[in-house]
Amino acid sequence: MFLYRYLKLLDLSRLDSGTGVPSMTFDSYYGIKVMLPEIEEQKRIASVLQKLDAKIKLNCQINDNLPLSDHSLRGATTRLAA
Repeated sequence: MFLYRYLKLLDLSRLDSGTGVPSMTFDSYYGIKVMLPEIEEQKRIASVLQKLDAKIKLNCQINDNLPLSDHSLRGATTRLAA
């Protein structure tokens, strides 16, 4: 999990060697230096990131259930009052 996220942060597009279709050679991959912390630190970081992902997902779900505008609130109030 940690390595996946770390590699996503790298700007690998600068290593693109294709002209039409984006592509990378094995030599490009071998030239990438990756500094990794100890495995326990990787696990700790991954755990924090997973918790943040869960909170972001929950916030998105909450936002999806919020009224879109004050107008929609008035409509809901009118329907309840009727």
